Amino acid sequence: MGATPALNLEPIEVKSTRENLKTAIAGEKYERDIMYSEFVEVATHEKATAGIRTFTFTLKVEAVHAVRYQDALDNLQKRTGKNHTYYVCPDRGNTLEEPNIAKCLVCGYCKSGLIAVS
Repeated sequence: MGATPALNLEPIEVKSTRENLKTAIAGEKYERDIMYSEFVEVATHEKATAGIRTFTFTLKVEAVHAVRYQDALDNLQKRTGKNHTYYVCPDRGNTLEEPNIAKCLVCGYCKSGLIAVS
């Protein structure tokens, strides 16, 4: 699509769980609100239907991730020392708390293919 990738590696500083969640939330919101929205816009302009589909799905999934991280931050004290199982769509990465739907809400992948992650 004419873009030149740029690599900018910065050292990773591991902080507290609270700070790491805040950083993750900011990253997911950036991807949801800016990065993938711009990708969808460019793909639409270029009539790249596969790109439109992929970036739209990914934008929706990043929105889910932002909610999941915010929930973890809001409930950090209650979740300390406890495991929680999530279900991940192997096609698009959508993350569900409960597999109580017939298909992934983002891409339509069958729920029997969801991967349980604790």
